[in-house]
Amino acid sequence: MIGKSLAHYKITDLLGKGGMGEVYRARDTKLERDVAIKVLPPELASDPERSARFDREARTLASLQHPNVASIYGFEEIEGTRFLVMELVEGEDLSVRLEKGTLHLDETLRIARDIATGMEAAHEQGIVHRDLKPANIMLTPSGEAKILDFGLARAWFGEGENASDMEHSPTITNAMTMAGTVLGTAAYMSPEQARGGHVDRRADIWAFGTILWEMVTGKRLFQGQTVSDTLAAVLRDEPDWSQLPVEEAPQLCRIIERCLVRDPKLRLRDIGEARVLLQKAGGESSLVSFTTAGSLPETEIAKSTGSGRGGWLAALAMTAVALLFAILFFSRDSNPPLSQTTLGLNGPAAISLVGESAWASLSFSPDGETIAYVGGFTGDLYVKSLNAFESTKIANTEGARLPSFSPDGDWIAYAADSKIWKVAVSGGAPTELCASPIGPGLAWGDGEIYFCRGMGGGLWAVPESGGEPRQISELNPSREETSHRWPHVLPGGKHLLLTIKTANIATFDDALIGLLSLEDGSVSVLATGGSDPHYIASGHILYGRGYQLFTLPFDLTSLSVGGTPNPVLDNVHMSFITGSAYYTVGADGRLAYVPSIDDMWDFRLVWIDRAGRVEPVDFEENRGFEGAVSPDGIQFLACVPGANDKIWIHDLQRKTRTRLTNTPGNDRLPMWSPDATQVMYANDRDGSYNLHLIPSDGSIPAKKIHTSNSYDLPTSWSPDGRHVLFDKQKQDGDIDVWVLVMSDPPKAAPYLSSANQESRAMFSPDGKWVAYESASSGDRNIFVRKWEGPENLSANPTRISRSDGHRPVWSKKGNTLFYRTGNEVMEVSIDLNQGIPLGESKKVMEIPEELTGSVMMLSPSAEGEKFLSHSYNLRARQHQIRIIFDWAEQLKANSN
Repeated sequence: MIGKSLAHYKITDLLGKGGMGEVYRARDTKLERDVAIKVLPPELASDPERSARFDREARTLASLQHPNVASIYGFEEIEGTRFLVMELVEGEDLSVRLEKGTLHLDETLRIARDIATGMEAAHEQGIVHRDLKPANIMLTPSGEAKILDFGLARAWFGEGENASDMEHSPTITNAMTMAGTVLGTAAYMSPEQARGGHVDRRADIWAFGTILWEMVTGKRLFQGQTVSDTLAAVLRDEPDWSQLPVEEAPQLCRIIERCLVRDPKLRLRDIGEARVLLQKAGGESSLVSFTTAGSLPETEIAKSTGSGRGGWLAALAMTAVALLFAILFFSRDSNPPLSQTTLGLNGPAAISLVGESAWASLSFSPDGETIAYVGGFTGDLYVKSLNAFESTKIANTEGARLPSFSPDGDWIAYAADSKIWKVAVSGGAPTELCASPIGPGLAWGDGEIYFCRGMGGGLWAVPESGGEPRQISELNPSREETSHRWPHVLPGGKHLLLTIKTANIATFDDALIGLLSLEDGSVSVLATGGSDPHYIASGHILYGRGYQLFTLPFDLTSLSVGGTPNPVLDNVHMSFITGSAYYTVGADGRLAYVPSIDDMWDFRLVWIDRAGRVEPVDFEENRGFEGAVSPDGIQFLACVPGANDKIWIHDLQRKTRTRLTNTPGNDRLPMWSPDATQVMYANDRDGSYNLHLIPSDGSIPAKKIHTSNSYDLPTSWSPDGRHVLFDKQKQDGDIDVWVLVMSDPPKAAPYLSSANQESRAMFSPDGKWVAYESASSGDRNIFVRKWEGPENLSANPTRISRSDGHRPVWSKKGNTLFYRTGNEVMEVSIDLNQGIPLGESKKVMEIPEELTGSVMMLSPSAEGEKFLSHSYNLRARQHQIRIIFDWAEQLKANSN
């Protein structure tokens, strides 16, 4: 076969052979990609029943698209040869990796999460693997785990497979003989499968447990000299639970125990439960406790749960309570089963949860048949019909956020590039409606579009035809409100539901659910303890809290709430930083949501050395971002993320950290004074970012030293302490460099103000020069100009970067200037007498791939050999949207 072609697939190499045929590497000459071709045995074509079943099952398997499952592209027949076209997965399989030795716990957890996530996607489509084992799990060079051959056992054998059939194992590898494959298959078979009984997804869960066991202990759980011996061990032998590392990984061990219950009726019933627990494995249990009416839900299990078998039993008991609640709430005796489906999103169209894309960007069309969302690496608008396999990208919408359908369903409003836009669902050029900083929330109402203008302040509205925006809500100082966000239009179009962020909350679990009258601008509080509210036709408000959705009865006539909150849906993606819950509700009550994954906003402080090596900051708690190393290099400042970010001081010698700021609102971009006795930062309590000053020892409270309606963000303090440079970001998206004269009182004035978007100005260590970004050359570059005082710009600047220069920062001492060019950090020595570079810029390092895009700021250490920065979860992407169709009707029925 090698060198021949099947249709437009050119065979290039043999990858393996086995009972289900031969697997080849091939080149798809139409799409210019490498694929795997599984050529099926001749007996398939001679057996009409098996051939028809395989054809039917292959079509079902081809609909399964998930990053942790190897895809099937097609099933074809050319001149009597039938073959599957599959994704070619490079790397090594898990069985080969296990032969090299025991896996580290972090690696085990990462692989286990990937396997569980892929299994969950398949099980939700009714697809069972039936032959899950390490040889069927590929570990890619990028670190992902992909499951191979999902569902092919059923396609080949049908429903009646049993242990005697397994000499035709669907697994094919080069490294294993056929006998070895059979023996390996038997070791991971569930007891009911070994007996030849009925097999469902619980058999996969058993196999998952045996794989986890092997990864954790380094030993195969069941083994024998023959297949019969191995099957007998599966049916008879009790695992030696003492081999599990209960003390090091109690959560993971509990999952293994639940998977390896021989009675399938008592076994872990849903791999999604394991996936949720694995996301939190290594810490406290993430099992959710559903509370009775009249009390607010807890988002963590009681601390007394413990980590041993007693703790596991307690956790199991609480899980039983949760399941009992779900059974009572959606009783199958009184209601029909919920109609659900999962919409798979192919790789390029997956939902992005990085940056502002992490804001809830999901919207139902008015007829409930189409969903708009933000996807792809560049953040484009996509629409997906519930009846279509593929998503459709809307052109020219790069950088989109917060889509919202028009009432007639013909248009989508969205935010991008500091503007509000609308675009026809059918495509075409987007229409600009107004300029505005992007904030958390946008909703299309009756003739107007409502939005949050930046991260703080009240809500705004702009006509759907475009024009000047107007403010529609004011913050209430008596409640210490700092932001109105996540607007949702109530039926009738005269009121909005919204989230009210207050100055001192730690998370959005403590935010307020509010009601805004569009007639008089009044804002009232409906409930405490949640975010991102929607109204649903059952007569309830739905909102997010702690990765769950809650309902609260709401009367549209009196505009009042009644009763108590009830948890109704778990595992909904939320951002603890912005308060967004990733869901949307259609007019008929159908619900769409994005399942939870690790939060992108989980910032971690790191050191990056000049070789590009990344090392976590050596503190017991290293969450933080926007780090700033002190002039002497023995301390650093960092913002710790939360609903209201706060600034902490970290002592590098004593390995201690102390909270510095307690200003209501978000505290951002801390900066040391030259003598390290004071800290300047920006705070958004008033709806815009204003400059504040506090002693670095926290001896007296912070005071506001400059106020404006723009975002004023400090960047550099002159060595003599007399001047502070700061960015002034205006509402229209323009940005200039201003200077604050540190007199009494301080006085602010423009320094670099033009149409060239100057920003991030930094004083040199001797205070004689200023480095900054500017677009005066077309693209953004780094320039240096002589500092002659706040009002003197007689000297011409010198361009430093050749092309694409960002974020300049000087070394603590000397004359070295660092800056970003793409994903590289550059350095150049500057003649401090003339302000010109001494030679060409040199590359210091390439920013590590895992930090690409997250390294927004670099603060050099005292010696300049490493840089303080932060990382976040850049792989935060979701490949599925879940739909529940008749959910609101059942909720209404249960409320009566």
